[in-house]
Amino acid sequence: MPDVRIIEVGPRDGLQNQPSVLTVPQRIKFINQLYQAGFQSVEVGSMVRADRIPQMANSEDVIRGIQPTAGSEVSVLVPNIRGFERIDTNIVTEIGVFTAASDTFNQHNINCNIDESLMRIKPLVEVALDQNIKVRGTVSCVAKCPYEGTTSVAKVVDTCEKLFALGCYEIVLGDTIGAATPQRIRALIQALAPSIGTDRIALHAHDTFDTAIHNVAAALELDVRVFDSAASGLGGCPYAPGAKGNVNSRTVIEFCESQGVSTGVDLEQLAIAEAYIQECLN
Repeated sequence: MPDVRIIEVGPRDGLQNQPSVLTVPQRIKFINQLYQAGFQSVEVGSMVRADRIPQMANSEDVIRGIQPTAGSEVSVLVPNIRGFERIDTNIVTEIGVFTAASDTFNQHNINCNIDESLMRIKPLVEVALDQNIKVRGTVSCVAKCPYEGTTSVAKVVDTCEKLFALGCYEIVLGDTIGAATPQRIRALIQALAPSIGTDRIALHAHDTFDTAIHNVAAALELDVRVFDSAASGLGGCPYAPGAKGNVNSRTVIEFCESQGVSTGVDLEQLAIAEAYIQECLN
């Protein structure tokens, strides 16, 4: 088994903010290439409204067409019960739910505050777990909010703990606008670890200020072993002005391997997926 789990988010978080809208066959081919490269988990799509994020339209068809490798996770972002009803539970093994440590960001993103978002998430988690679908929870704006500025560590931790208590098996610290520093990441992990454990914490870093890999290193030092990343550094949140792409999967993999930390990902196979997605987008 690899020492770390790299969650490839390119097919969802990476593509959702691209000007180009890929076809279903293009998305399927990209995802299959990522599984062949050795990623243990791929975020393959999102059950959001097509009129809001057209890049994720027809995700049901994408899910039906992919060929995940044995034992790998098929993860889908699901905002609500209606979205959950659209997924094929014979293929999807995990859903992602999300909130933010900022009421203003939540209002812009999902039209409610933090507490209301958690109330919406609760029945969704219950339905998923009842069907043996794992739930992974992301908290956005763990360093700064594009509207409110710096978020307090206490507020981030409180939001994470509440999301974890709903039944999420893992909590993702989302550095939505790439404003986190290694010091901030350490502070968050040290504050959150006593209540949920480092084995339940993941990091989702953005590279807005070219600090993402330093934040990955800080998390790795504190025994976090799960990292979101995107092939070719694709991505950015459509509701986070100024957010640059996700940390590049290749950068994370090369860094981990240089530290003697195995990832299980074949960089030559990853290069095939990188070349293909760039061809599709350019």
